[in-house]
Amino acid sequence: MHPIGKASALGLFVAVSIFFVPPRLSAQESPPPAFSRDEGVYVVYRNGQVMATEKFRIVAGGRTIEAKGETTVTNPDHSSQTLPKTTAELTLDSSWNLSSYKWRQTGPKRSRIDLTFKVNLIEARVRRAGSKSQLRKFVLPANIVILDINFFHHFAILLYRYDTARGGSQMFQVFVPQEVRPGLITIQFLGTETIELGGQSVLLGRYKVLTESIGLDVWADEKRQLRRLSFPAEGIEVIRQP
Repeated sequence: MHPIGKASALGLFVAVSIFFVPPRLSAQESPPPAFSRDEGVYVVYRNGQVMATEKFRIVAGGRTIEAKGETTVTNPDHSSQTLPKTTAELTLDSSWNLSSYKWRQTGPKRSRIDLTFKVNLIEARVRRAGSKSQLRKFVLPANIVILDINFFHHFAILLYRYDTARGGSQMFQVFVPQEVRPGLITIQFLGTETIELGGQSVLLGRYKVLTESIGLDVWADEKRQLRRLSFPAEGIEVIRQP
């Protein structure tokens, strides 16, 4: 859906399409686990070269869960040119249901996307650089999963939503704000395995994430915190810093 490539406003990331899902599709059957806090930094590599970093924080407090991320692209030619930053702010209720989402791109070509949720309705207001503001509406449930381009902590939230007690292959409705459209994604727990991270052997759980067009491998620790994401078809690796 959005590993690094060549088609976004940043010029380095690609949005790989997910397919449309009717709004009547049911999502997770069991409530997500209790959650308190997760924060850190993801480093994004393409063919072994650092392409971007993402700072993120997911915090539960009272009746809300707030997730924030900031993605900074590394200049591939190591020039001093300033590249735009993108930020994302996602607000959920204590059951991980969508309340609102804000996406911002800084720099000369400023853009923004604002999502608000009303009973079974997402309103998406899009203001792209050089274009007029547009308002689009989608009939979708509150438990929709936000998976936006270039924000890998959204995959961490997807892992939290996976029902480990039920196991197997589980399907989720998702919404991609920068593509302004819904879709469908499947995640399956494959078991535990030992992999090398930061020069150390680490025992992690492995998940397969599938859309109509791509397959990703995701590894998480015992707290279900995302530690590694791999998109072999594009040579992409996302590694969480220790």
